Amino acid sequence: MMYFSTLITFLITFFLLFLVSLSSNLIQDSCENAAKNDPNLSYEFCVASLEANPRSQNATLQELVIISLGLTISNAKNISSHIEQLLSLKSFDKHTKIGLQDCLELYSDAHSTLLEAMENVKLKDYEGADVEISSAMDASTTCEDGLKEKKVSHATNIQGLALIAMELALENATNTISSIEKLLTSRTFDPFARACLEDCFKLYSHGVVTLIDATGAFLTGQYSTANVWLSAVMEGATTCEEGFPEKEGELSPLTQENYYLFQLCDIALCIIHLLSLPLHS
Repeated sequence: MMYFSTLITFLITFFLLFLVSLSSNLIQDSCENAAKNDPNLSYEFCVASLEANPRSQNATLQELVIISLGLTISNAKNISSHIEQLLSLKSFDKHTKIGLQDCLELYSDAHSTLLEAMENVKLKDYEGADVEISSAMDASTTCEDGLKEKKVSHATNIQGLALIAMELALENATNTISSIEKLLTSRTFDPFARACLEDCFKLYSHGVVTLIDATGAFLTGQYSTANVWLSAVMEGATTCEEGFPEKEGELSPLTQENYYLFQLCDIALCIIHLLSLPLHS
């Protein structure tokens, strides 16, 4: 979740600029100072993030602070939302669940604190806003440290949450293939239902390969490619589910499996979308 801490550092740098003389190009100067204060923040990232917002053109320093604070608030809210989605699936072991619940509480508190900071900035109470922003910065560090202590695999940053979702999707698809094989050997289904199960078997078999490819693309930063392949897996789950009711009265025996696969891929897609925004370029 380094993006969150990077944005916080960016905000603190803005407040420091209130103490110095201002030049004609606030975005470039602000980003140059932010990059010097945080080795994880590139100058290009900073400029692109602010210039992507139409309001940044000809903005005052206070307005730039408000814009960047708005981005940070949105980031905290999105992280909380993704963690809530992952926890709702009830697919985690005890230690992972505790770690994510702690992070959810931290980011929820940070979101509220940043909203208060926004109000203080608008009231030009920069000292109060500085204190609140510095306090919110602890959320990212505490979350990461807590997850490491609990030995939670991957979940130390936004990319890690996407990987968790994709790994769970792959596990779901693999287990579903085994379930379909057992159903096909049970001989309790009529020819139509068996044909549907065979179609689902093919869809899930292809889905496993596609999920592996999607994970590889994601790990190499090919987000658009990962997006396409994850969407294909979701379409496969939908096609599997919709095949059974084509015959009146026929119920799918894979409704839960299809639902979980679709939801896990959707969570990964949402996170990839977040990472693909100019804020995370």
